[in-house]
Amino acid sequence: MNSQWQQYRLAIVVALAVALPLLWYFLLYGPQLQSGQEVEAELQSVQQEFTDVQARLALASKLAVEKEKAEKHWHTLTDCLYPADSAELLLQHLSKTAATYNIALLDKQLEFEPLLGKLGARTPLGQIESVPLTLTGRGRYVDIGEFVAGLDREIVVAGIDQLGLTYAAAADPEIYFEMSLRVYVLTAPWSVS
Repeated sequence: MNSQWQQYRLAIVVALAVALPLLWYFLLYGPQLQSGQEVEAELQSVQQEFTDVQARLALASKLAVEKEKAEKHWHTLTDCLYPADSAELLLQHLSKTAATYNIALLDKQLEFEPLLGKLGARTPLGQIESVPLTLTGRGRYVDIGEFVAGLDREIVVAGIDQLGLTYAAAADPEIYFEMSLRVYVLTAPWSVS
């Protein structure tokens, strides 16, 4: 009987030795482990959000620099353009430019019909538009060539559509020319009410 009691006691001690650590694990350590895993997952989530925010801030600073460059480029470009409502200034500058190349301009015609159509349609203003310009004049052949080459430096030219040269008389060393080109103008935001 004593032996049976000792076996029974030994079985109880072994059962308690196995049950207590399991009970400790499931009741105490398990929730702590689960809580630790949740905290670790939340920490990783916060770290990922922090990395994403840092990447967005870096991109935002790059975009701010690009925006500043684009604005400077826009201002540089628009500063050298004449406003559409100051066509006489553009034509005066063109006459002065021609005079520096020893060219006499006989006629200058700036066509605003395409631009007026856009203004009537209420398209956005503050944009760069090309306007057709027709010039007639006279000068020496070399001077006309230098004038045509220098046009884009003096006035922002969208393109030269046509250039015709006519030699009038044998005694006259000058050549008459007719040129069709397009110049860029800036439509001012206050042009349409």
